This record gives sequence, structure tokens and C-alpha cells, in this order.
Amino acid sequence: MKILASFLLATLCLSFPSSGVAQSFLNPNTPQGSFEVELRMLHPELGSEIDLFTAAYMASMRLQVDEGFHVTLAIPYVATNESNIDNESDFGAIEAGILVENSHGPESVSLVSGSISLPTTPDNFVVPFLGLLSDWEGFRHYAPDRATLHGNYGFRARGEQLSGGFDVGADISIPTEDNDQDTELILYYGFSGAVQLSEAFELGSEFLGTWLATSDSDDNLSHSVMLGGRLVNVPVRPTFFIKLYIAEGFLEEVDHVIGLKVNLGN
Repeated sequence: MKILASFLLATLCLSFPSSGVAQSFLNPNTPQGSFEVELRMLHPELGSEIDLFTAAYMASMRLQVDEGFHVTLAIPYVATNESNIDNESDFGAIEAGILVENSHGPESVSLVSGSISLPTTPDNFVVPFLGLLSDWEGFRHYAPDRATLHGNYGFRARGEQLSGGFDVGADISIPTEDNDQDTELILYYGFSGAVQLSEAFELGSEFLGTWLATSDSDDNLSHSVMLGGRLVNVPVRPTFFIKLYIAEGFLEEVDHVIGLKVNLGN
């Protein structure tokens, strides 16, 4: 049933007119203004009740330095309030990058981004475990003893009420310690779409795929589907969404992920 739902959502997103700009729950957003801050929380529901604030957090910033050219910074943090888990809350891999925006007219834009994630993730239990369960697509932020080169191409378009877009990207994850780990290639793809219900509110959906291309395991391909709502055309833009994984192995532990984020920009 989950696979059917994800297929229908992907088809819906692809059918949106390419005519402006759509936003994404997890992939780079179309820049709004010269400066923007995003605060995000992803909380995994694991079947047993855990504290809502046991989650993967992300604070990110985008600053325009020239027309169509932006610098970005992302700081992940994984926190737990659980008494049965050692309190090893800590920062993940800090990421610095660039975003190049190319407008194709008043209603469509392409986004090319590149970044490097520094090997600042601690080699403990909490950050990799809770981080990856919450944000598998953000592997580079939570894998310890690794530096990652990330690249992404995205296209966003908006019609009168409908909007949509797609993304393709790749990570090259390089071990930084002599621990017999291999360099990994991870490929990403995704489709997003939304319908604007009023001047300030829209409902959106997103379908993402992640392929561990250098892994020969049976569960190296995973997908997720997201549904949610967000405020638009206002300076403070909160978003709420639910993410469901379509995967085997490690990610089967997750019932769903609750996502909350707030974007602030001029």
C-alpha cells in the first residue's frame, strides 16, 4: 500500500505544469530574499513512545553575495531526552556550500548546489543512530569519521495554483580515519509538488529516493514520501510534514517521521 501511495504521489508531482517557484521539504528551497535562516526538527516514531524532542535538528543559513549566487551553512544537532539512552547529544557534520540560482522566466528556476561536510560527527551511538533514522537522505550529516562532497541539481516551477519540481544529486563520502572503511557513492533523486489553497497556505507532497551505489547489500535502495502544509508569502514560514519510509532493513524500525521547520527571511 505504501509503494502504491508513493507511486501515485510521484505521478502527481510529475504532472504539474512547468510554468515560478516551488519549495521542498528537504531539498534546497528557491531563495526568497538576500538572507534566510531555516530551523528544522525531524522526530522519528519508533513504535515505542519516545520524547518528542528526541530528534535530529538542523540550523541552516543562506546569504546572497551576488545576483544568483549564495553561500550556505548547515549545522546539524541530534538530541535525546531518553533515560534509557546515554545522553550523547552532539553536533553532526557541519556543512558549508554554495547555491547558484538561474531563473528561466518569472515562473521557473533551476538551482545548482555544492557543499562539503566536515568530519565533525562524533563516533557515538546517538548521533548516527537517531540522525540516520530521522534523516536518511541526509546521510552526510550523521556518518562519523567521514568528509562528504555533495552536489545537487534542482528545478522548481509554479503555475497559477499548482507547483512542482525535481532534484538529482550525489554524495562522495570519504573516510577520514584508518578504519578499513571505503569511499561511498550515494545517489539521490526526488519529485515535489504542491497546491496553493490560499494566498498564504499550500499543501505539498514529496517523493525521494536514495541509492547506495557502492553497496552490494539487498537494502541499498530506499524511498520516502512526505505530505505536509506550509505558510507562503510571509516573512516567517512554518512547515509541518509527515515522512514515511519505503525501505527494508534499518529503516523498517521507523513508523514515520514528524517534521517541523521554520524559514525566516527578508
